[in-house]
Amino acid sequence: MLHGSLCPHCKRIIPARRVRGVRHWENATEYMRDLRRARKADGLCTRCGRRRAAPGMARCRACNGATAGAKRKLRQIGGQTCDCGRPAVNVVAGEYICAECYRIECGHVNFRRPNAGAEARRERTP
Repeated sequence: MLHGSLCPHCKRIIPARRVRGVRHWENATEYMRDLRRARKADGLCTRCGRRRAAPGMARCRACNGATAGAKRKLRQIGGQTCDCGRPAVNVVAGEYICAECYRIECGHVNFRRPNAGAEARRERTP
């Protein structure tokens, strides 16, 4: 009996993922909570557990920097990215684009004067 699926390249059987119940996630949450408490009591970083925590902090300087960088990226227009992969900073026609793509796509736009249409009509009328 086949449990899982076949790999399209080598035709090996890929085992099916076991569905984990609510109890597993409750145990995992308790385990991580206890692990963080133990690390904090030992003075280690609560995220990586490898280095000493920074003075007055629960994490080391490297993990604090990584978290700050991730938060900084999320603050840039809700964490959206441009089609080119860079963080988006502008919204144009409902699409998120980065600063360089904005300069390329919208830098050439000549903004019209308020009554440019009326002036053009006056010139055309005899």
